[in-house]
Amino acid sequence: MISKSKRISGKRTLEEIMVQKIISEQSRAYIESYDRIRSAQWYILSARKAFHLLHSMLIERVYALRVRNFAQQFRGAELDMHFSLKKDLVTLNDFLHTLKSEGQTKIASLLERGTF
Repeated sequence: MISKSKRISGKRTLEEIMVQKIISEQSRAYIESYDRIRSAQWYILSARKAFHLLHSMLIERVYALRVRNFAQQFRGAELDMHFSLKKDLVTLNDFLHTLKSEGQTKIASLLERGTF
């Protein structure tokens, strides 16, 4: 409610104070969330590759778009527009390894071609 208010100023300061309080209290929920984020496998996808996948694979990968009159045939079903990218992603570790071993020029080339 505070973030939507036009009359209250200093919202950013309030947010920073709240975050500092959460961090300083080291609640179990905060620690578990923080640990899960730090230990997660991170992935990247270049804008060019994402654009290509969206345009070339949209109908194939989104079931609801392949079925004629999906909403009428499956009344009450949630219209799921999931577009899986799991097989198309590159791990952040692989990306950083390529950057370290082959340099910025190679990374720029891979990103431009949509390889990553």
